[in-house]
Amino acid sequence: MPNVYLRNQLPMLSNQLNLLKARPIILTISCCLALLSQSYAQCTSQLGELKVLNDHRDNGIFICHNDTLKVEVDHYELMDSQQLYYVYHIGEDILNSDYLKVDTMETDGLVNDHFATDTVYVTTIVSKLAISDWLQDSCIVFSNTIEAKCLEYLSAEYDERLLSLFEYEISLQLNGGLPELDSSLYHYVLTGDLNDSLSFNQIGRYIINSNGDESLIINIKDENGCSLTLSPILSTFFFPVELGSFTGNVIGNLHVLEWVTELELENDYFILEVCKDDFTEESHVIPGNGTTFQTNAYSFLNDDTKPGNYTYKLSNVSFDGKVLLLGKLDLITIASNLFPNPTQAKLSFQLQEMPSNLQIQIFDLTGKQILTFNETQIETNTLGFTINVSLLSNGIYVAQIQADDLERIEKFVVQQ
Repeated sequence: MPNVYLRNQLPMLSNQLNLLKARPIILTISCCLALLSQSYAQCTSQLGELKVLNDHRDNGIFICHNDTLKVEVDHYELMDSQQLYYVYHIGEDILNSDYLKVDTMETDGLVNDHFATDTVYVTTIVSKLAISDWLQDSCIVFSNTIEAKCLEYLSAEYDERLLSLFEYEISLQLNGGLPELDSSLYHYVLTGDLNDSLSFNQIGRYIINSNGDESLIINIKDENGCSLTLSPILSTFFFPVELGSFTGNVIGNLHVLEWVTELELENDYFILEVCKDDFTEESHVIPGNGTTFQTNAYSFLNDDTKPGNYTYKLSNVSFDGKVLLLGKLDLITIASNLFPNPTQAKLSFQLQEMPSNLQIQIFDLTGKQILTFNETQIETNTLGFTINVSLLSNGIYVAQIQADDLERIEKFVVQQ
């Protein structure tokens, strides 16, 4: 009988035993859930939306040079010992970025004056730990991130030129600001004494009537509000001659000097001083054009040079007798194989030995071939070799002397 009783009770005992085994697991899970609930219940901080206070465009936030990026969070609630941080960073991901600036509780913004990048970001963070330990804070809260473009400073290249006694040409070129970021979309607006709009790096030219000593006001602003004001004073002092160029060319024993003036004010005449090997040989007077605002070209031919170093000094003399040095030019004359140079008809040259298949071609300065002389047309005499160039008009030419083992190029002048 007892055996039968025990046998009947075994299934019930087995179920009770299984319940006892499972009870510690249930207790453990309940304990963990309670701890987690308690932990989450402790994180009561709140952080609202981070907003930018600057005026901004629909397509982005742009900060002018030396302006301040200003932000604020619209509301927040902190737990005990927590701090609110404003973090200005370079990369978009705050956890993997270099920080430009970190402000606590309040921020005075970030000034656009020193960045090596044109884009900055700002994010607010709530944490009770120091910056280096943020990731260990289980209650850390991040706001949204604001992106802003830092613009280059506005700058201007200004120049003025006297067109007449009371007329100036003003040239202006602008860069920086919003147009530099996207020159196809944005432009600069000019107000004040100039009213216009310019694109990035465009050169604007304007005519101003003035008797000089007048201060201009030029206000420049881009579509983001970046601004610059210029206050140039129109000059009443100008050099009596504005020299555009002063050049020289050596042709055999000839020196051809040329210069161009952009304007002349009471210019009586030019003095061209010729110096050879640091000694002044002679001076030449070339009449000026008085007062003119047109471009004028001048030239001088020195046809009596010897081998050596020459320096030409160009000066102008005003009607009141004042002398102003305009420029200096160095030229070198080397011994030429062509003579006489200039020539009227015959042109001779010497070679150390008798060449084979001698040929001489004559070109003008544009490279056009004018004449060709073969061996039967080249005269041999005591002077060496001579050709007849009397059919050529006055001007400068190039002689190309060729043979089997020879090639030489020389310039010469025909002066009938």
